[in-house]
Amino acid sequence: MGQHDRQKVSITLSKEAYQTIIEDMMIFNASDNWGGFINSIIRNFMGTSDASIKLATARERDRLTKILESPITKTGKEVLDAIVADYERTLTIRMNSHKSDSKTKKTWIHKDIYDELTNSDEYYDSSHYRNNQKGLYIKALLEDYASRPLVERERIYCKDIFDTLENCIVEKKIAKTTYIGREKVQTSTLKLKPYKLMEFNNYNYLIATLDNPTVEKGYKIYTLRLCRIQNVKKLSLTAFISKDTKNNLEKTLNKNGVPYLQGETNNIEVQLSPEGQNRYQSILHLRPRYTSISNEGCKEGFLKYSFDCTPEQIKNYFFQFGSDAEIISPDYLRCDFSNMYKDAYLNYHGETNEL
Repeated sequence: MGQHDRQKVSITLSKEAYQTIIEDMMIFNASDNWGGFINSIIRNFMGTSDASIKLATARERDRLTKILESPITKTGKEVLDAIVADYERTLTIRMNSHKSDSKTKKTWIHKDIYDELTNSDEYYDSSHYRNNQKGLYIKALLEDYASRPLVERERIYCKDIFDTLENCIVEKKIAKTTYIGREKVQTSTLKLKPYKLMEFNNYNYLIATLDNPTVEKGYKIYTLRLCRIQNVKKLSLTAFISKDTKNNLEKTLNKNGVPYLQGETNNIEVQLSPEGQNRYQSILHLRPRYTSISNEGCKEGFLKYSFDCTPEQIKNYFFQFGSDAEIISPDYLRCDFSNMYKDAYLNYHGETNEL
């Protein structure tokens, strides 16, 4: 059997892990490339996964050593060794106990990964995986990946891009970034000044600016989902962001939140019924912050909430309220809501002269 054939590994995952990976492939724009996706996860994760039991045990020893007083006494070392040994046994049992109730897929492991796994005993050995089987180790690694929160899985899959952006931020360098739009058709290449990487609502975002003298502030804000960044290159150009710009970015972040940092804000008025007011108090996800409340000109029991935010945030949040929320102004946004509700009505009732 040649090495090329040996690089084909049979992987049988649990149903939960298999479904998570399939969903992630769609979310991360890799739905047509099982092999490429799996190899990316292995390459990016094998240094930090708990499936690499030897490395995970060494990390746990380092963590506990830092907690204990230095220098460690003989008794302290014996206790430390016992705790670490128990941790290693527990981890070995957990990594070998995953179900195999999904379908088996043969996956070709890229040569650099295969050689690294073959020539190093850091990742797996017979004391952790019977008969030194690569397939068992890779299964354990993928199960470990699938058990992590989405925000962490996104960082694992996009590790190279995430690391490059972090480096640009630390070294204050321009990042040449190619980005897939929301429709996943058009791509844009931008030379951005990275400001920070942030987690929000279980996703990772890059917050960046682009000099633009045609707008009032002299720059445009960009918020890019990490998994939509196709590639990034650190340029030698310095990315200077002034203190005033950073302050403005933080204020806008606090007011609009990460998803609505990009885009123009408007003064928007929404009339809420008593039930709408209760829903506004209880539904916190993506909730816009009001600037004032009034009952002037309102129906009985209704209140008028004023917002200074993007129209997109109002659409995403208040459309679910139905008749308990009425857009008062601006007129174009009121018209947008009316048309959206009409279209929804027609889906259920078909064409009609009266709505």
